[in-house]
Amino acid sequence: MFEGIKGRQGEGARALEQFKSRVAAFEDVFRSLFTVTRLKSVFEREAASKGAVYDELLRYVHRCVSCKDILFDAPISQCT
Repeated sequence: MFEGIKGRQGEGARALEQFKSRVAAFEDVFRSLFTVTRLKSVFEREAASKGAVYDELLRYVHRCVSCKDILFDAPISQCT
């Protein structure tokens, strides 16, 4: 009864690996042509506090939309 589900999971895993390899190939070509910086969460220590973690991607998107440069706290991920 559940044999078909295992086959589908195998197909899904194979599709995911193919997608990841194509993205990696694209990244390699793109990096060879342009200067690339990966946006990530950054820990910054401030004088008034113990420090905070900011998300560079949220900051960049907000700056593009509103033209205001504001630090965004990194979201707390529920997925581990």
